[in-house]
Amino acid sequence: MREISPSADPVTRTYQVRTTIVKPPASLRLGMTVSVTLARVGGAPNIALPSTAIFQKEGKPAVWIVSADSTVELRAVTVERYDTDRVYVAEGIRTGERVVTAGVHRLSPGEKVKLAPEKPQ
Repeated sequence: MREISPSADPVTRTYQVRTTIVKPPASLRLGMTVSVTLARVGGAPNIALPSTAIFQKEGKPAVWIVSADSTVELRAVTVERYDTDRVYVAEGIRTGERVVTAGVHRLSPGEKVKLAPEKPQ
């Protein structure tokens, strides 16, 4: 990469990146616009949550985890990246745990919550 824009486009929320492609395919032309997706290398897969699930505690991301007795616990998480309406969490949530996705700013530790019925898949 030769250059990464210091700020996102206000409409698309994307960053312009200029790079050099080693051994480009013959179909690639100078000035073309492309979309690039980078593969995640190593580590556990991340968990995608609605952005409404993230709570900030002391300036750091956290989520409310619902325990078996329907009480909530605030847990710090490591966010890999933020998208327009999704957050990708790399660490802090285990498979099978339930995460509160609405009303996160109104909860307190140990508070009981009522779960919404699960939607059929």
